[in-house]
Amino acid sequence: MTLRLCNKLNCISMINHTWALKICPRFIEKCKYFISFRAYKTVAVADIFQNDFTKDARIPEHKIIRSILQASTYYDKTIFPPLKTTAIVSSEDIDYLYTINWFRESPDNIISAIKKLTYSYLSGTHLEIQLYDSILTACIKCLPEFQDQQIKILLQCSITLQEMIVKTICYKKFIKTLNKECIKRFYGSNIEEILLIIDAFYQLDPSNSDFLWRAMRKLTTKVYKLSAKSLVQVFFVLPIVNISSINMYELECRVQECISDLTANELGIIARGFFRKKRRLYNRFLMPQIMTKAIKQINIIDATSLASIMKLIRYSNCQHCLKDFQDLLLSLRDEVPRLSIICLIHMTHTFGALRIYDEILTNKIAQRLEKEMKTARIKDIERVIYCICTIAPITDYYTNVCHKLMNEIMLTYKTTRAAEVNRYPISLVRILMFLTIKNIYVPELLEFVFEPKFVQKTYNSNLKLLTNEWLMLHCSVKIDLPYYKGPLLENNLYTYLIKNKLGLELYSDYILPHYLNKDLIFGLDADNNSVEIGSILSTMPLGSIKNVNNDKFKNIKWKVLVPLSTSVKIANADSYIGYIYKKWRQLRIIGYTPIPICENIWESMDEESKAQHLRQLIYEDMQLDLFKT
Repeated sequence: MTLRLCNKLNCISMINHTWALKICPRFIEKCKYFISFRAYKTVAVADIFQNDFTKDARIPEHKIIRSILQASTYYDKTIFPPLKTTAIVSSEDIDYLYTINWFRESPDNIISAIKKLTYSYLSGTHLEIQLYDSILTACIKCLPEFQDQQIKILLQCSITLQEMIVKTICYKKFIKTLNKECIKRFYGSNIEEILLIIDAFYQLDPSNSDFLWRAMRKLTTKVYKLSAKSLVQVFFVLPIVNISSINMYELECRVQECISDLTANELGIIARGFFRKKRRLYNRFLMPQIMTKAIKQINIIDATSLASIMKLIRYSNCQHCLKDFQDLLLSLRDEVPRLSIICLIHMTHTFGALRIYDEILTNKIAQRLEKEMKTARIKDIERVIYCICTIAPITDYYTNVCHKLMNEIMLTYKTTRAAEVNRYPISLVRILMFLTIKNIYVPELLEFVFEPKFVQKTYNSNLKLLTNEWLMLHCSVKIDLPYYKGPLLENNLYTYLIKNKLGLELYSDYILPHYLNKDLIFGLDADNNSVEIGSILSTMPLGSIKNVNNDKFKNIKWKVLVPLSTSVKIANADSYIGYIYKKWRQLRIIGYTPIPICENIWESMDEESKAQHLRQLIYEDMQLDLFKT
């Protein structure tokens, strides 16, 4: 290697220079000048696009939530603060650290050395791992001699140095010993002190913290002692601990008792805890109160907190408080511009799942997604399409929205979104399945997802992970797209879904095998006399689509009773969810006349009226407004 001397004018002076690179600068301050060096490499353009797109630039949810706690003065005594002091560490100080036998040093000297390592790290200097390892190993022996305040300083420094110390040989032993020492000192402290140390280990290494687990178990067994603010912090940490003995209903009741002292943002943190623990709310009074508080503070609630509330509403299936939810949606119409796209997506997913159609909100969110299409995830597009296809009416506007979203996928599924599609293949399958509700099909994408290698990617060679979306898509394509010549599910996978997912036996009443419920079918001749159809349908292959739309069966009027429960009705519109219209359409294509029986109408009748109503539906070919679309 040849080193060429250069003119000093081309060098960068070391005077007053701050090092911000990850280098090992044991002697850098002794140098007067350095030469700037930059390495280049060639990267494929497609890789750049792909990596840029798939890199998730969003701030993690838990960091946003914790920042809400940090910003509140109510948590000053329970949120473990970062190291605020800084100091200049000279090259002589660094040299000296390498010369010491740390096993002979006092606790004061060791904690002083750890502080120097921290200050050095904060200035951008990363020293050799061996130095961190030797000091931490010596620290393990001295931990019992540390004072309580020194333990807290050690926690602060360890949190800052986490990136480096996790690479040391002694790291696991250090964390274990530190936890053990904190249990001795702080486990019996007051609630504020316990929460403070819990937060320290939450930042440091929550998955390996015995103190955090024990302290959370202690706090959740005496929830009546928790203040409103303490309760919020417990729920913030709750998702990462696995404690089977926690009585979540007690926590629900305690939240309701404290609700007047909680803000909408804090209720969002609590909602996140319930959702992440996969716990529905069973207290019927709590969710309406949460919604009311959110409405009152709708102008200031954080998008992440609101998204957490939306997720819990959806997960808890709040049919008992739909009116409150509609009021919440009404208050959110003017907040769309300031809310994050991920919050809007969860909002859409929730009112779609609860069958609430809000035209203004739906349109505003769809327009916002169109503007931010390039940064939207496949999952985001999936949830918006789910909402539109499930509850929105069949209009040119919503059809155009679906086409715009699909155009984005068509242009990018093999380029900028290729890595994302590869990581979440089932999302693309669900999108195509939802679109079948609106009778929208994209042959190119159908061919792509039905390729055997792509299908296998979605269940990873474990047939138990093969979901019913595949069966819905497969059968819908066969019914609605008869000229499609591309691949579909292989016979063994189709048979598995029919037998193992739907539990079909040798019955003749599953005429559409991609729907879970049996259909009540009957036949009439030209004079409205009953025709025995069991022998006809039973000859058709098990699990097949029982198509009777042909010349052989044209003399029979094939009819299907379609019970419509209130759960499939959109709450604030005189219509039903998209799946009902899709089934209606597909039944007609294969030769059946659906006869809808609406639960709310049926239940309001006496027995004589029911019989008369049924006769009219069957024999008089009544045309209901229900399925005009």
